Amino acid sequence: MGGRWMIPEMLSDYHLPALSYTWQDKRFILGEAESLLGKEYPSLPCSSYMAFTQNGDRIVFEEPYFRRRNMLCTFILAEALEGKGRFLPSVLDGLWFLLEESTWCLPAHNVYKRDDPALPFADIHRPVIDLFAAESGSLLACCLSLLKGRLPETVAARMEESIRERIVQPYLHEDFWWMARGGDPRPCNWSPWCTQNVLLAFFLTKTSQNERHEAFSIANSTLSVYAASFPDDGCCSEGAEYYRRSALSLFFALSLMDQVSSHAYAWVWKDAKLKKMTQYIQTMHVDGRYYVNWGDCSACPGLSGVREYLFGKAVGSPSLMAFAKSQLCIASPAERLLQAESDLFIRYVVLTASEEAMAYAGTEEHQPWVDYPSLGVIVVRSGGLVSSVKADANGGSHQHNDGGSLTVFKEGKPLLIDVGVETYTQKTFSSGRYAIWTMRSPWHNVANPKGLEQLPDGGKPSVKRDGWIVTLDLSCLYPPQEGFSYIRTVDFSHGLLVHDHMEGREEGVLTLMSVEKPVCDGMNITFGSVAQIVAQGGGHVEVEELPVTDARLKRAWQGPIYRTLLDFKKDLIWMLK
Repeated sequence: MGGRWMIPEMLSDYHLPALSYTWQDKRFILGEAESLLGKEYPSLPCSSYMAFTQNGDRIVFEEPYFRRRNMLCTFILAEALEGKGRFLPSVLDGLWFLLEESTWCLPAHNVYKRDDPALPFADIHRPVIDLFAAESGSLLACCLSLLKGRLPETVAARMEESIRERIVQPYLHEDFWWMARGGDPRPCNWSPWCTQNVLLAFFLTKTSQNERHEAFSIANSTLSVYAASFPDDGCCSEGAEYYRRSALSLFFALSLMDQVSSHAYAWVWKDAKLKKMTQYIQTMHVDGRYYVNWGDCSACPGLSGVREYLFGKAVGSPSLMAFAKSQLCIASPAERLLQAESDLFIRYVVLTASEEAMAYAGTEEHQPWVDYPSLGVIVVRSGGLVSSVKADANGGSHQHNDGGSLTVFKEGKPLLIDVGVETYTQKTFSSGRYAIWTMRSPWHNVANPKGLEQLPDGGKPSVKRDGWIVTLDLSCLYPPQEGFSYIRTVDFSHGLLVHDHMEGREEGVLTLMSVEKPVCDGMNITFGSVAQIVAQGGGHVEVEELPVTDARLKRAWQGPIYRTLLDFKKDLIWMLK
């Protein structure tokens, strides 16, 4: 996607899509708003903000922060749909709270330089634009557009002023790390996500042509660096959950830039890399609500839908459009219309395009083998199985120590699982990250030398493919030791056949994580009624039951999960039946 980025001389206002909805969707939004009438917006005391730097607790502030915005978005949409003033007092109350907040930035993100420790207090004279400060600015800007002429002039003026103070001026004069410029050009999902919402703040409010031109130039630079850094195979390294805040945010940012520049960016929709980025989410889908996952991504990251449909439509991908429609067909109104609860722009877009997406009649296509060399990810569909292996260097953004780990679904049900990540705390993104059990290789479907485990700073494993057979040299992921090697060979040709070959001073221990309770009979391990694994070369077998109490993990795993440990010397061959 490089080489054709341009900055037009004249930039127009951005116009939200025309309001379009079904009566069922209108009734749902009005019902949600009616259920909130009379309920107070939650408070955000200073003590809650300070909790993150004092004890690492993110939830005590973030839960009421997002609930406040969720309520406000619902009232704004309801008022935009009904237009009778019934919800306007609640809208004004919510706007009052946002305008009075000392900062829109989350406590965990209150930094000016990447990887610095968070500051305990916000500097109101030097606002930080993080993911949700940008989203808050977008919320106010969209509200001004949707309720134009219905808000008191003094309130509208105050909203414009706050957007200018907290978004427009900082964006033009600060160099936030996610802008991917200067001495630290390392883009991540923050780059398109923040940029999308900042651009909405600029192009839906009363900014000058000079300010818009400068903002467009900054966004152009950020997105071009981000697009250039994205691998040519289109793989989102952070997984399906983050695709919605990386590739989809890039899509909406580019759509806005294309519109305000009189379609100077129309060329991007024919770009080969962008099209591969759109296809990624479909290749990660297993069945229903399940997706292939790794790192901080959940196996149930939320259903795809309208946003994916629009992305597929823009790049000309009928298969993605059909896939998005199939996901919409199993979504409840709440899953479809409330998926991005605090993001007014996304909620509005979903509302206006749902009817079109649901009416699409294209055909979804599946590939039996998908290979993403940039991350060492392979996804294979064969004989009722969806199997995946990941063999990348550990330690990247949102990654775990999981090199060579396998995940397997049978007939759409999880068999060998990637647990995911617990609710974020201060420790999650600290030097203690890889002491958390969900991040460690002994809790992934891979073998480890007894008493040892993978490191976050090893090299990138070699991956060789011969037909349906993949050979992974995972030796570099473990602590250096004389004579150590670990080769994993996976044969996908007849279901799943794995050969783990480990040499060194220590015996090997294979981990198998499952949601079905294992029943062991020697080297035969039965996982409920789902499947059986037959192993050769193993010794002692041990099964542990792990209760799931964390709210984030419960999104995918409602009951306990299980860890099966198989000791072996040098060679272990195991087959899935």
